[in-house]
Amino acid sequence: MSLGITITVDSADARRKLQRLVNLIDVRELLQAIGNRHVRWMVDNLRGAGIEQQHKTMAPSTLLARPKRTSDRHFSSRWQGRLAQSFVARVIGRDAVAAGTEDEFAAFHHFGTDPHVIRPTQAKYLKFRMPDGTVFTKEVKHPGIPARPLIPTKKTAESLAHGILDAVYNLKVRQAGLDP
Repeated sequence: MSLGITITVDSADARRKLQRLVNLIDVRELLQAIGNRHVRWMVDNLRGAGIEQQHKTMAPSTLLARPKRTSDRHFSSRWQGRLAQSFVARVIGRDAVAAGTEDEFAAFHHFGTDPHVIRPTQAKYLKFRMPDGTVFTKEVKHPGIPARPLIPTKKTAESLAHGILDAVYNLKVRQAGLDP
């Protein structure tokens, strides 16, 4: 995944439950369910403007410059939809699942950016609308984007994985007539 973050759920309890489940279920299906749960969390996190940490709102100047495109104070609705659709979970090998996004701009929002200068690359001037009219300029000093974390922390990722493991474990153990 492009965010370059790996979260490993590795606890004795999780390994014990996985070992017992191996004989009762399709492990790839279980891993996919764990990955899908993480994707659902990421979509909820994005749409709720932060579950673990509230996302910072857009600067007032940004909101003024794009009122028709921005219905949310954290992400434009177009960006939010694009990003939410980019979240995926993939089973990797026999015992791992990765959940994240391959959207090239996600890392800028997850980690934030430093202040930077924007200059035109295909024209002489940048052009954008402001409430008082259209602006033409040779550069814009962008203040940077605040970090708006998109993926769960390791602690939350482990909790999500354990939630799926526990539910499947309890169901399968009961169905097989075994003692938990």
